[in-house]
Amino acid sequence: MEEKLLAPNSPLLRAKTLIFVRLDGLGDSLLATPCIAHLKEQCPHLKVVVVASPLGAPVFRDLAEVVIVDPKSEDCPQEIYQTIIENKADIVISFTEKRYVFQAMKRANSTFRVGFTPGIGQPLKSLELLWELNHRVDGRVNCHEVERFFLLLEELGLKRPSVIPQLTFHPNSKEVREAREKFLQITNDTEKKICAIQLMPRWHIDLSNNANDKTSEQLQNNLQVVSYLYKKLREKDIMPVFTCAPNDRMWAERFLSTLEEAKLFVSDNIGLFVAFLQNCHLFVTPDGGSAHLCACAKTPQIVIFSRDFSKSESIEYRSTRWHPWGSPYKIVADPGKNTAYRWQDDLLNACLEQIF
Repeated sequence: MEEKLLAPNSPLLRAKTLIFVRLDGLGDSLLATPCIAHLKEQCPHLKVVVVASPLGAPVFRDLAEVVIVDPKSEDCPQEIYQTIIENKADIVISFTEKRYVFQAMKRANSTFRVGFTPGIGQPLKSLELLWELNHRVDGRVNCHEVERFFLLLEELGLKRPSVIPQLTFHPNSKEVREAREKFLQITNDTEKKICAIQLMPRWHIDLSNNANDKTSEQLQNNLQVVSYLYKKLREKDIMPVFTCAPNDRMWAERFLSTLEEAKLFVSDNIGLFVAFLQNCHLFVTPDGGSAHLCACAKTPQIVIFSRDFSKSESIEYRSTRWHPWGSPYKIVADPGKNTAYRWQDDLLNACLEQIF
């Protein structure tokens, strides 16, 4: 007998409209999709609206009605409030842990206002949220971010399934076709194994501190691991292909000019990017949105995690909370600055193990 996941007294049964607020980047937005998909499956009567950032909005395109709000705009709180009012939302769930979001939810006076609290670590903020949120969930849990979001639904009487869904973003048929054409063009229809490598400022912790200085010599130095990996993969008759976001293209092309016969794929269409990765045998990337897009492609990947010294977050904590969801991966740790020689062989060996 199939277990009933929705409690008989759940407010979800009586509600007509539910709004999710997810004003974050691409990766964080993708990690919210299993939770939203589960809700829609269990409550097909509900109108579901997602308030998303310009960066995150595309991942919800096949999942819900989307309202785009720029979190950097001074009109952001008012736009959230207006969206709640116009949709007459019975329930508002905020994945975003920003005070102005909670204030807009309270001002709109939705019947059920659900969000995370920081717990005893931030007692003043937790006290303020007693007024703004009438359903609160302790956000200090040691689990994956996907699993953490399901706690918000459980607060409303909807249990999580025994097997949590995978990320729900998929490229359409046009994107699949165009990506295949791009792939064949870049690789010259080679029979070699293809390893895609994402270029982004997070490649090394030192580089993160210099991400805004695209001309910095530090940038070049911190990509020595990439140069090493490129050279060694080619020696093993594996074809590396680089990828990057459009805003990183300038410094990426400058770096790739130092490598022999380097190939680059760039697209601002995330569906095209996912479809391109589906053609590759392996993907190598620092943790972030690209890793979660690769999880949508189901392509095996190597993910580099660095310690975040600004937040005192260990590699173990970060990889537990933000590793790729529902697809094959292996984690390689970048221990910190000036240590490239200590882990570049770890990265190479991980790649070779995955490919062969």
